[in-house]
Amino acid sequence: MAGNVGPEDRIVRAILAAVVAVLAYIFELWWLYILAIVIVATSISGFAPIYVPFRIDTNRRPRKTSHQKPLRHHPRPQVNRRKRR
Repeated sequence: MAGNVGPEDRIVRAILAAVVAVLAYIFELWWLYILAIVIVATSISGFAPIYVPFRIDTNRRPRKTSHQKPLRHHPRPQVNRRKRR
């Protein structure tokens, strides 16, 4: 399972989980604690299952598709810049 949550997204999720946990404590709603745990779990694991059906990927890794060939570096040919007589 490849990660689809990038570093910025992980930080936002951690902050959101803290806010949800505080709200759960203030309003005494047990299901908000579960939501906060799920948000923290996706932040730690780097994988968000809800992103899969929508093909969202905030991770910044090079994408490789089956129809692309790997890029190979071909050095530029050396050009003789001397004037010929």
